[in-house]
Amino acid sequence: MSNKNIIITALSVLVFILTITLVVISNKEIKEKIVLKTIVEEKIVYITEEKEIVKFIKAPKKKEVKKEIDLQEAVEYDLPEVEVPVTKDKQYILSQTRDNKGRFSIALLSSTKPPKKAFYDRKIILHSEIEDGEYLGKFLFLVPPFAVENISDISIKITDAISGDSFTQTAYCIDGIEDTYTYSMNISFSDGFTCYTQEKGEAFKIPKQSDESIQRMKEIFEKSKIK
Repeated sequence: MSNKNIIITALSVLVFILTITLVVISNKEIKEKIVLKTIVEEKIVYITEEKEIVKFIKAPKKKEVKKEIDLQEAVEYDLPEVEVPVTKDKQYILSQTRDNKGRFSIALLSSTKPPKKAFYDRKIILHSEIEDGEYLGKFLFLVPPFAVENISDISIKITDAISGDSFTQTAYCIDGIEDTYTYSMNISFSDGFTCYTQEKGEAFKIPKQSDESIQRMKEIFEKSKIK
């Protein structure tokens, strides 16, 4: 009889422990479900804000249009007379300069009197060098287009200030040059006299001359008394 009571009591205690364990497990599952549900709810909640989108549209750049400017013939204007300098052998000096070291003088000569426009017209620029052995001088030479058109009548004269010697030759080395380009010119006395020109680049175009600019040009020539 006592053994039976002990068994019943043990079973009762076991049932009670199982019941408590089930309740605890059930509560844990419920809490976990609640937590999981809460997390799920937090994940599915999205807050969207309406933002105004502003697009910046760049204005197209203006294309620069380069206008071609025609050269103006100075002969169209009433130009003042120019007293053209003459050499001892009665040749007209169209252009004259000296190299940067002062030894050689270079002149462009004509046996006939050039027209007035030759001194007002656009000049062809020659970036030049003159050499004699180890000597090298540089100079800028300006040639009027009139001279290129009359090569058979135009000559180049070079004078050595040290020796006093001069050398004159028909200006074949400027034959074919144009006023739309600039050139380099080389003169050498190392192996006899040689002279040649080579195209360097396109020349800057000049605008048409106005009556006002022509008047200023007249005043400059009158004041300087070109000879």
